[in-house]
Amino acid sequence: MEIVCPEEYYVPADTGVAVFKVLIKRPEKRNTEYSAYLTFDYEKSDFKAGTVERQTFELRVENSVNLELWGSSQEEWDGYYAMFFGDYSETKARYLITKYGGTVLNEWTMTNQFYDVLYSNGFYLDFEEYKADPDNAPLIDENTGEWIEIPDISELL
Repeated sequence: MEIVCPEEYYVPADTGVAVFKVLIKRPEKRNTEYSAYLTFDYEKSDFKAGTVERQTFELRVENSVNLELWGSSQEEWDGYYAMFFGDYSETKARYLITKYGGTVLNEWTMTNQFYDVLYSNGFYLDFEEYKADPDNAPLIDENTGEWIEIPDISELL
């Protein structure tokens, strides 16, 4: 698992709580849990080590996508999202999340970015562009064994 701390972090004096950013690269293998330990280096600090329980934290990461994690359900997908994206598949969800950055489905679909892409038939056009590039790996729907499909909604616009 690749972990990056974008910058060296210092806890200011008289601080009881500190927040800092840790970036974790998505593991390649799907649906497998990875773990790593984040340990505070007290040897290079002016602080004395705290309790043992607060010196090391376990990070657990799993590369998984499903409707529940994305903030939806099969019923909601079939009743609403399917008209924009077609039938649900994990591969399609991964494509949409990676391409557009919408990690919480209901929040993402309320953004200007979502509506701009939707009203330009961009979901379909962007995916057709992806498929036309021979350097892109095929995105195979785990339910059908075929390329994922995103419907052309130009007639509805």
